[in-house]
Amino acid sequence: MAGTDIALAEETSELGFDPDAVLISPGSGAQAESFGTARLQYPDAALIALTCDRSPRALVELLGSGADRVLVHPLGTIEVRRALTEAVEQRRGETLANSPKSRDPALASALEELDRLALTDASIAISGETGTGKTTLAQRVHRRSARRRQPCVSVFPGHESDEDVFGENGRLARARGGTLLLENLHEAPDRTQERLLAALDGDRQSFRIVSTAERPLVELASRGRLRRDLAYRLGTYELTLPPLRERAEDIPALAARIAERLQLEVAPDDLPHEPWNGNLHELTAWLIRRATGLTAPRETPPPPEPQSLRELERLAIARSLRGNSGNRTRCARQLGISVRTLRNKIRLYGLA
Repeated sequence: MAGTDIALAEETSELGFDPDAVLISPGSGAQAESFGTARLQYPDAALIALTCDRSPRALVELLGSGADRVLVHPLGTIEVRRALTEAVEQRRGETLANSPKSRDPALASALEELDRLALTDASIAISGETGTGKTTLAQRVHRRSARRRQPCVSVFPGHESDEDVFGENGRLARARGGTLLLENLHEAPDRTQERLLAALDGDRQSFRIVSTAERPLVELASRGRLRRDLAYRLGTYELTLPPLRERAEDIPALAARIAERLQLEVAPDDLPHEPWNGNLHELTAWLIRRATGLTAPRETPPPPEPQSLRELERLAIARSLRGNSGNRTRCARQLGISVRTLRNKIRLYGLA
């Protein structure tokens, strides 16, 4: 490709130029770090994943890790050349004019406003069901900002220890100068919310904040699941992404974009008329199965039902216990409660 510089990921540390594309062959368990490092070092380059694994799960994970395109071996020279050219041209042409679009006027206007706000340091909160693209959109905000050559550090405040988040070398410290992405903020326990608010007030100018949650922050605050002062602190601008079942007119374009990134031969006309309750995750898996000839039945999960605070607490404790291998001391510390209180709640919810 004339006029296009390409580099392998393992060579980028020695480059004296900014490549147009970086080819990454991710190893097991380290692909998120590979793409994160490459994106930080070369924010304007197209990231191309090379893999031999064409299973739906592997391809979905590669897209979720940050790949602009995924190439599955074996591939001919012409196919590789075309894919690289398209990926680089798309990356070079990513402007306000071709930002994520929607046929819905209200959502289209909100997405345009989000692109404009990305150029500022305003705190942005993105809400929506699982699989609606919250994290992808949040990462786009970082890539379009003046901080794009600084770290974009993800934090899951409901699932990480205080030391991992607030410690001297914790995630907040590593985000200085860049963007702090608070994911699934609705899962953060009260104690973590309190410490987070104090830390953000103390480091007001050191990083930009983008957060994601299942519902708008003000709504979470009204339900008692989020501190009101934290909701106001993080929600300078809020965008709610509707589920795919409410974006039927957008589905063909979304499917075409996913198919393009994965180099799948699937016609938008082949899409079934489904509610796609699993949102982009379900749509991506269907496209991969269709293109690869897999015939496993597609299970459509029911629409998410509102959960009581009691059920949410039970789920949070169960998840923390699993994440800490049953260690109640670490679990209690993560949840911001005493070991005695944790023991009582374990007994109450039958989690012993």
